[in-house]
Amino acid sequence: MSRPVTEIAVYKIKPEASETFAGLRSRAMDHLRTWPGFISESFLSSPADPVLFTDILIWQSEEDFGKAMERAGSDPELAGFLSVMAESVYFGHFHSDSK
Repeated sequence: MSRPVTEIAVYKIKPEASETFAGLRSRAMDHLRTWPGFISESFLSSPADPVLFTDILIWQSEEDFGKAMERAGSDPELAGFLSVMAESVYFGHFHSDSK
């Protein structure tokens, strides 16, 4: 039985992208929602640092997560969103241990 995968990405954007970031992220998430295995997403912003964000995405399986990672870097629909990234603070994926 496959288990859902939680992807956590903590990153900083370029300060000059602050005004356009919300629109770029919204379009990127609209696109990701159409990908096989995508379940849900949450978005967090830091109250202490205006360029620090966290995305939490849930994928149906390890396979779906892997395919998404392979596709993401070369997908033209994500290019605008990825272009405003200044720094990856943390990126990882997890399985829930809750029953």
